[in-house]
Amino acid sequence: VNSLRDMEKHLTEASHLIAPSAQLDVIAFGCTSGSMAIGPETVAERIREARPEVACADPVSASLKGLRALSCQRIAVLNPYSDEVNTVVEDYITKQGFDVVDKASFDQRGDPYIGQVPPEDIYRAGLALGQSSNAEALFISCTALRVSSILGRLEADLGKPVVSSNQALAWDCLRQAGCDAAIE
Repeated sequence: VNSLRDMEKHLTEASHLIAPSAQLDVIAFGCTSGSMAIGPETVAERIREARPEVACADPVSASLKGLRALSCQRIAVLNPYSDEVNTVVEDYITKQGFDVVDKASFDQRGDPYIGQVPPEDIYRAGLALGQSSNAEALFISCTALRVSSILGRLEADLGKPVVSSNQALAWDCLRQAGCDAAIE
């Protein structure tokens, strides 16, 4: 958890480096558990220290916006984190007014391992978790998980919404940039 919180001290400098002469609409911070550990408000503050004119997005805020837009309160959470990080995740989500009715984790110890979880393993774990719980939706937390290839199939097979960190982050960035077009 400390390494997640340590990212805060690099956010302003990193934001200075992103296309410094370009006018940007949105800067996205791409770490779901880091967003929860640091706090989305603090993430936005650090980014705006470098780029005060831009909107800021983070995956947890985007995912929770998505779940609210879908009117889902009771959620199951699938993630790759260790127990220590899982506690941060569940506490954060619960404090935002959601009921975590079930959860599962791949218990990976860092980004190099998280990115190696095969999409089919994520699909099978998501299907088992989503089918066994009374959740209204499944939230797949972590921008390092490779889920884009299985999201549609998983949602269809579960018959309930599935929101992933990257999917929600892209949706939120588009919305904050002024794109209101329907997105499949």
